[in-house]
Amino acid sequence: FLFKKPKLTKSVKIPSDNDAAEEEHVLDPRNASSNEDVAVTEEAIIDALENEDNDGQVAHDEVVVKSLHDVAIQQMAKNGVTMRQAEERMALKLFPAVSGLARRIHDSSPLNKQFQELVDKHPELESNKRVLDQCVPTRWNSDFDCLAAHFHFKNIIQSITGVTNNNLKAYCLSDDQWDLAEDVQEVLKLFKDLMLLFSQAEVPLVVDALPMLFHLHDSLAAAAADKPQMEDEEDNADDNSSSSSFHETPAVIQIAAHAGVLLINKYMDLTWDCEIYLVSITVMCPDQKVNWFKTYNFSAQKLREIKKRVVD
Repeated sequence: FLFKKPKLTKSVKIPSDNDAAEEEHVLDPRNASSNEDVAVTEEAIIDALENEDNDGQVAHDEVVVKSLHDVAIQQMAKNGVTMRQAEERMALKLFPAVSGLARRIHDSSPLNKQFQELVDKHPELESNKRVLDQCVPTRWNSDFDCLAAHFHFKNIIQSITGVTNNNLKAYCLSDDQWDLAEDVQEVLKLFKDLMLLFSQAEVPLVVDALPMLFHLHDSLAAAAADKPQMEDEEDNADDNSSSSSFHETPAVIQIAAHAGVLLINKYMDLTWDCEIYLVSITVMCPDQKVNWFKTYNFSAQKLREIKKRVVD
């Protein structure tokens, strides 16, 4: 939903001498893009190069993502949630632009120098951070960190992409894309908090894993259902009145969150094949036991099955 992947083909360069032929990734002519899609094309080629040694896993992931993508769109449409084409195009260009700009500045000495000079001119930045984070597919939370860095350096990014001679128009975010990026970051934070916990030594215990997965499931389901998050202003002890506002979640975020729910459901079904999760909660966790399953509205029949499996 947020990463456009144009179809790539491989072409073989045949050298004039006896050296081995070289292979390179090029954009399929049937997927030729406009100048505004330069960031999308470049990021697709770079991803292909980075994943050359892992074609099997990439192919599997693409099939899974495509399947969930289509199912999520169909199911959410039945609930009255559909993406406009303009919204879909805008969303698909978001991460290629964000990640691509970080890469361009990192790889270009003149751009990097210009970026550092702009950082020096913004003493109000409340940290020692001086670089844009890049999206790394194999690194946890890199998408969140990439977006967070973009917001941290927002004024600088708008300045550097606004200079015509820098040729960075393809990486310039519109106001609507900045707004969308805020919503995406809120959802990605659900995963970041979880990954930070998982990455700690000896944490979490097995007994913690399943409740965390259910919590993530419920949080994504809330985003998909667009249950409004109330933003209350500071309470006034002398005034009983309070003001609040509700932010409508964009359709693309709702559908993407629903796709996440579908993926969790897929692996949740497989969880019951491993009895250690059942035993850990009902036996090894005295403050949970069967009541935990009741909290998540497991049916009476399912509860009987769980008790029987644990006892047996």
